[in-house]
Order: sequence, then C-alpha cells, then structure tokens
Amino acid sequence: MNVVDSSAWLEYFADGPNAAYFATAIEHVDSLVVPTVAVNEVYKRILQQRNEAAATATAHRATLWTQDADFEGFDGVEYRPAPHRSRGTAG
Repeated sequence: MNVVDSSAWLEYFADGPNAAYFATAIEHVDSLVVPTVAVNEVYKRILQQRNEAAATATAHRATLWTQDADFEGFDGVEYRPAPHRSRGTAG
C-alpha cells in the first residue's frame, strides 16, 4: 500500500521534475490510499494559485493567459485548452 502526501500530488499534477518518481505510487491505484487531508490540501493550493493569478491580473489591468477552463469566456482572459499529455514522461 502507498500513501502519497499533498506535495507529491502537486508535483505530479504540475508534471514537475519528480512527477515520474511519484507516478509510480499514484498510478497504481489498487495500492493507493488517499488521505482526505491530502485531497483538501491539494484543492486549497490549486484554488489559492488560481485566485492569486486572477487578482494579480485584475490589479495590474493585465490580461490573464491560462489553460484553466473556469476562466474561459471572461473579459481580460486569453484561454487556450491544454493539450493532452501522457503522465510519467518526466525524466
């Protein structure tokens, strides 16, 4: 069994330098235990980053460039869907 903490999930979702390392545990779902606290921490961090980006763009009267579909159609936003990437290719 494997338990993956929030820092590892965030690295995996961001496809960071250690994403492939954590993919080993994350992608074996039959052996994965996900604590509620980890889900909550990841969710809060994603919301925080989204809100900070939107607030910064608004404060500076700047255009927000994003792949986040929640911003699609808003004034002052340049949205483009993210291309599909396969996981575990980070080196």
